[in-house]
Amino acid sequence: MERHLLRASQGRGLRHVGRDGVLQRAPMYTRYVRKADEFRVHVFDGQVIDVQQKRKRRDVPNDDVNYQIRNARYGWVFCRDGVQAPDSVLDAAIAAVAALGLDFGAVDIGYNRQRSMPYVFEVNTAPGLEGTTLDSYVMAFNRKLPALAGGAYRRRRG
Repeated sequence: MERHLLRASQGRGLRHVGRDGVLQRAPMYTRYVRKADEFRVHVFDGQVIDVQQKRKRRDVPNDDVNYQIRNARYGWVFCRDGVQAPDSVLDAAIAAVAALGLDFGAVDIGYNRQRSMPYVFEVNTAPGLEGTTLDSYVMAFNRKLPALAGGAYRRRRG
């Protein structure tokens, strides 16, 4: 896979190159990793505060789904119901954020069940925050920063 845009999302700037394809000049290349599952693990201050799993949307026909580029454009969404990430996935997420010297990050991780192996794809340092994920970060910040303005980071409703 060639990545032509380094600051993009939703698959923009990606070019899939098959095994026999010719690579074009690009600032970054990635290799596809076979996986059964893909997770986004939110880590704050060395602890997992939220876990989501990418799942295929039921209303998207299989012919329109891209199993190598798992984003909304290709039929994938983040889900929370019934998500149980293996411990190795959670441990890899914590280690990835720590290795980068970050206080927090949203780690995208694939998991190969046959090998029982997690693969860290990227660490998002500015993940989209809304709903339950935002609430998880607000609670984490409030636990970490209790002396600041008596909990000034409470989420405002309305």
